[in-house]
Amino acid sequence: MTYVPGFSNDVFLSYAHGDDRAWIQAFEQALLRAVQERLGHEIRVWQDVKRLRVGNDWQAEIAEGVSTTAAFVAVLSPSYQNSDWCTRELNCFLGPEGQLDKVKIGDLYRFLKVVKIPYENNDHEGFYRNLQHVQFFRKVDGPQEFGEFPLNSDAFISCLQETAASVAALLRTMRRRLQMVFAASPADDVLDAWNRVRKQLHDDRYGKVAAQARYRDFARRLLHTPVMAAVAS
Repeated sequence: MTYVPGFSNDVFLSYAHGDDRAWIQAFEQALLRAVQERLGHEIRVWQDVKRLRVGNDWQAEIAEGVSTTAAFVAVLSPSYQNSDWCTRELNCFLGPEGQLDKVKIGDLYRFLKVVKIPYENNDHEGFYRNLQHVQFFRKVDGPQEFGEFPLNSDAFISCLQETAASVAALLRTMRRRLQMVFAASPADDVLDAWNRVRKQLHDDRYGKVAAQARYRDFARRLLHTPVMAAVAS
């Protein structure tokens, strides 16, 4: 069962199969644990258990996984930049024109990016420039130009937690917006508290707060309505 209602998966992790598989698996598992800890709830991550990305043809199963996922996380690298598979996944999620507004909910985007390895000439910084990203490397002087954070290092864990916080905030917002909250009609002596609860629900981004109309004389009218009984003869 997913955390966000109405979706088959909570997170789709988009990565290039040419990247270090051990790193991808460690990142995915650590992200899953960190997000679940923040939400206090299990989430479902789409997994390429059949290794569909190594095939030659675009698979409908991947397209379905992308289109039925709440959050899309792109793991950028030079291999990702040059991958036809990753481009197809992006196009499937954002549309062929790459419109971010298509996947916007409130002030958040359902598309997130992390940078495993920088693009040549730091071109990754221009990839959907308006979106912030988390980078798992540091720049260094010399021909190497950057140093990737080792798995389980303090720097890696810090970046992982930052990513998890963004994913959790997005999923929490989507869940609240898609859930219906019914604020039942209150008695007169708790009306102020009722209004405060409704405001808090709205501030917490519950998209719909259904409020039952208050009929103050409903009970009185009900008690004074004549009741007709049919008696068998």
